[in-house]
Amino acid sequence: MQVSEVQQEDFVAEVDRQITRAYELAERGDVAGAVELFGEIRDFGERPQLKPLVDKLENGFRASVSAERDKFRTFIREGNPSDPERRIVILADSLGLPRPEHPNDILNGLPTSYAFALREAVARRAAEEGAPATAIDPLCQRYATTDRVLENMALAQLDGADLIIHVGLNDFSRRIFMERQRLALKLLPNALVNRIVKFSQVNMYRADLIRHFSEFCYVPLDKWVANIQSIIDKANAAGARSLTWFTIVQLPMTVESHTPNYRYNVTRYNLALYEAARRGDIQLLDADRMFWDHGYKAHMHSDLMHLSPKGHVSICNRMIERLFDVKAYRVHE
Repeated sequence: MQVSEVQQEDFVAEVDRQITRAYELAERGDVAGAVELFGEIRDFGERPQLKPLVDKLENGFRASVSAERDKFRTFIREGNPSDPERRIVILADSLGLPRPEHPNDILNGLPTSYAFALREAVARRAAEEGAPATAIDPLCQRYATTDRVLENMALAQLDGADLIIHVGLNDFSRRIFMERQRLALKLLPNALVNRIVKFSQVNMYRADLIRHFSEFCYVPLDKWVANIQSIIDKANAAGARSLTWFTIVQLPMTVESHTPNYRYNVTRYNLALYEAARRGDIQLLDADRMFWDHGYKAHMHSDLMHLSPKGHVSICNRMIERLFDVKAYRVHE
């Protein structure tokens, strides 16, 4: 389906009028009215004549991140033993990928990823110590949430496998745009997109938007709790050997100035993991405490979201310690 020039002019003009009005309201001191109007603006892509186009954009985006996931997975699996005695399945978001230091090709910077480091470490242990041959199966996908983990679990052989879950950042983070809203911006002229994005930036009204739409995120807390239980149930039903989950890492206190209640929300979501661990349903690896106790900045990329090479090594070593109860074959930190 294509949008006619008349229809395009109509919705573009309407969005233009709305964002102009939002700026006017904010400049007059009615920030609450401005951010409420912004909430209406970002839903423009759900108009009946635009929804099929946004569907197409969404399908294309999902195909792209799935292809990236599969490319990385294939490369790691190609180095696995042909007849493994043990299997480790990693279900992660972009924290499991060698990004963003090497954004142009997911295989660039491969040795910096914890999946690669883990594969090499268990292979060394098998060769030098006669430990069971172990295969690594990573399903690491940008923008992945617990919703995507539940889908990706169907792609792996879970029976007898050790499952590692490393998601949460995308689940809880308070958003300016949901996925479809972000993709729908592609239907607007660049100049108009820039005005919309500028309104939501740190030095403008980002904090006001997050305060006003305090639960605007991919996976609300109640769904996060339900998804944790669904993942546990699915792993148990499939006969998984173990289920280990990494906590979400807190950002420095300065995040509160532009993302209100960020640390409070991290704590709420992490507490749900702690509760599952208290019940004995999962094993918990506290990445938050690990990073802060051993040099937060050294473990994080400059964007303070993704892992640095040292961060990947630390995650790898915690997995080795937890799954094999040994330290001799840790990667050098």
